Amino acid sequence: MRNWIGIRFSCHDAYLRVVVPPEGKKTTVKCPVCGREVDVMKGPGGSDRTYFEVGP
Repeated sequence: MRNWIGIRFSCHDAYLRVVVPPEGKKTTVKCPVCGREVDVMKGPGGSDRTYFEVGP
């Protein structure tokens, strides 16, 4: 299993690889251009996807 996920911020077509935090911990990821934020957290009931897109 990968210990990172890919996040694409469609607001500025920016792509980041983010290390997934340990279970139960949350981390905030920001668009490198505009600062739009998204929270990433590992836990039960989550997704098995490795790529996510954050809309405009």
